[in-house]
Amino acid sequence: MLFVRITQTKFENSRANTHETRKKKMSAKETKNSDGGEKDKAADAKNKANEIVDGADEPDDFPKPPQLKPKMFIAPIVLMGSKRLGIDWNDEDTKAKIRMAFTISVTVCYLVIFYMYKQVKRKEKKLSEDTVEVTVKDPYNNGEEKKETLTYFEHDLREIKKAGTSQAFGFLMTSVLHFYFKLNPPIVLQSIMLPLNMMETPAFQVHVLGKDVGSNKKLQRPWMPEEKPNPFADLAKAMSPPPPSKKSEKNVEKEDAKRK
Repeated sequence: MLFVRITQTKFENSRANTHETRKKKMSAKETKNSDGGEKDKAADAKNKANEIVDGADEPDDFPKPPQLKPKMFIAPIVLMGSKRLGIDWNDEDTKAKIRMAFTISVTVCYLVIFYMYKQVKRKEKKLSEDTVEVTVKDPYNNGEEKKETLTYFEHDLREIKKAGTSQAFGFLMTSVLHFYFKLNPPIVLQSIMLPLNMMETPAFQVHVLGKDVGSNKKLQRPWMPEEKPNPFADLAKAMSPPPPSKKSEKNVEKEDAKRK
């Protein structure tokens, strides 16, 4: 009997020890899982912080605010000022004066174009040393774009011819509006705008004012046509939500892959 009791006691003690060992293992496993969960949370927080920092390094996708130029206010100032001063555009003497001003303005513009042409011809040897690649539309192939390699001399001559064509188009349109449709304000505005537009061209900046090409990106060849500011279109872009960036889409795909 004594032997049976001793054996039974040993069995109970070993069973109690086994139960305690299992409890310790389960508690250790739970502690490990909780630590792992906290580590995963910390890793996710770190990844999100890195994404925010990386997004800050990227260029902003939001559109720029609308840009206003002083030239945009010339038309309303002239029209409102003339009305406030009581200028009668239908008066014959006033018509004669504004026609004279328009003629002088167009003449000065073409004299400047001729001067730029002579300056480019004088620098033909120097300007022919460097080349530039330009993109033009092929009129014989449905207006498809093609690339050409031009010397600086050929490029500048082409831009000066474009300036002359633009001045001629403005002169013809204004003359039709004034003499055929009997509209007087356009001829007043063009008397001011034609010289201002001429002064803003890169050809005028380089060959008349002698500005340094290297210090100004807008004057570096090829000369791109200036985009006419449209404050209403710029305001609409600023009000619209920005499109999702490619990087954010990649981050979403990575998060989905991690969850899977």
